[in-house]
Amino acid sequence: MKKITSIFVSLLFTTSCVLAQGVVPETLKNGLVPSTYNRNALTVIVLDNNGKYMPDIKNACGSLVIPGKYDDNDLNIRYLPASSNPDQILQAIENYKLPNKILAKWFSQQPNGEFDMSLIATRGLYNATAGDMKIASASKTGLNKIKDAGKALVNNSYIQVLDIRNVMSMQEYYDQQDAANRKSAAAAGTVFKPVERTQNGWKGDVVSYLYKINPNAVDTLFDKMWIYEDDNDAVRNEKKYLFENASFGFSFVMTATAVADGTQYNPGQTLAPKVQLTKEQLFAKLLNMSLDVTLLALETKYEPFRVKTSVYAVHPVRAKIGTKEGLSVDQRYFILENEQNNKGEVVSKQKAVVRVSKVAVNSVVAGTASVELSKFYQTAGKRIEPGMTMQQRNDFGLGLSLGGGSLTGGMGGFYMKAEENLAVLTRQVAGPKNPIGVTQLKIFGSYAFDGGNYSNYYSVGDFTFGRYQVGLSKGFYFMRAFSLAPFLAYGVEKATWTNSSTDYNISTAFLNIGAYATINIRHNIQLVGTANYYILVGNAYSEIKNSDNTTTSTDLGFMYDDSYSGFAGRSGLAIDLGLRIEL
Repeated sequence: MKKITSIFVSLLFTTSCVLAQGVVPETLKNGLVPSTYNRNALTVIVLDNNGKYMPDIKNACGSLVIPGKYDDNDLNIRYLPASSNPDQILQAIENYKLPNKILAKWFSQQPNGEFDMSLIATRGLYNATAGDMKIASASKTGLNKIKDAGKALVNNSYIQVLDIRNVMSMQEYYDQQDAANRKSAAAAGTVFKPVERTQNGWKGDVVSYLYKINPNAVDTLFDKMWIYEDDNDAVRNEKKYLFENASFGFSFVMTATAVADGTQYNPGQTLAPKVQLTKEQLFAKLLNMSLDVTLLALETKYEPFRVKTSVYAVHPVRAKIGTKEGLSVDQRYFILENEQNNKGEVVSKQKAVVRVSKVAVNSVVAGTASVELSKFYQTAGKRIEPGMTMQQRNDFGLGLSLGGGSLTGGMGGFYMKAEENLAVLTRQVAGPKNPIGVTQLKIFGSYAFDGGNYSNYYSVGDFTFGRYQVGLSKGFYFMRAFSLAPFLAYGVEKATWTNSSTDYNISTAFLNIGAYATINIRHNIQLVGTANYYILVGNAYSEIKNSDNTTTSTDLGFMYDDSYSGFAGRSGLAIDLGLRIEL
């Protein structure tokens, strides 16, 4: 039980550690969300910060995988020596002529300095939807316009620099924990207990620095450096020289911070892999997780990284996005509609919230044939109409609840509950291609406490009750604002005799079978009512702490809710009410 609880706490910590500063692009300052979306292109480089494990991180750079949502502007430059400072990194980007190399890649520069539009055309077609292609296929002019529109992709070029710091092996991590625990035990006069060493590998912090290309860079290239067929040798050489020595600006956008690891469970552990990963594979895992978790933060805080499209159909809600846009099950989208406010300004207003139920496979160059549509289910808001704008709005999949009472008796009291959507969690850990394709499948844990006065064979007086449980639930949404989630949980309750001069308690294990229902107050705040049916399992045990700090445990048999020797009415049905918030 202790192991299950620690795993759950670790999962919650992983999802809550992704933080980033907010940036409001110019397009959003008037409250109008753009309805168009072009793919962004990434150049990912590791910061060479002279860390202890930097040689291993450098060696893993070749294993870095750019998510399919982004065009990969790989420059074959894996790492960048610079200080951990946005301005210093930007200076290094300019010193290494990375902007020039990115433009050379976009426009397929040849050794003689000539450019062409082949990559632009290919990526422009991939960025286009099948609907665009149907319109364009009516004429060659239309098709050429789509190819030319691909040039706009260049202005969505980004450089992401990963600063992986404070890296330590799990052995070093456990040694650090043991040192702190040994010091605490000595100060308290208690026996030191070493931590359980269950994993191997490496973990660390990551800071991601994001930079965006200057939108004037393409114009400068076309106006002064593009080599045409009728240019003579002197002009060609001059333009080539200008390009090689030009300074195309990039600007700092934002940072994102997170924690990442490349770890695995040791042989013999329940979650250990059949074949242990090598050191190189673990560092590759650390590097790719660093990219994935910081991209998640960027998608959450930086609007240009959010996918936008139109609602194509309703009942169910469908849209022309899918694997090409990094879509995954239970990813959240806001439905927006443009309205005129009392000042006469057109602004985007949130109308509804939907989540992905089925991801369409559209990772192909757009053609005129019909394509499968991704499907969504509504979790909040008003009626959705075709043509409304859908905007990606990632969340952490974390639900927190507070509540209490028992309207029918049984195990009641005040409770605190945390739950994590497994589809969202696996996206955070493993990227969009996650193994969980079930909507609203959640792991949860809760702690509750209450008190009461009982008189039985063993004791008379006030008791305090504390219980914790872990379990799985599966939610279903209907009528826009309502949900129902059956669940199954396993837990332990401990009753402590508060009138005793010595520490005395009785505990038992239980199963909790039930369901909770929610009604929206807002899209992420709900009233929740839970029906719990507690079934006691196994025997009850008493524990008495002796004067020499030893503990005597006694098997009391199956008597925990017995009216003669236990606590009558602790099993059976209990109904509680609470408030739930989603993060």
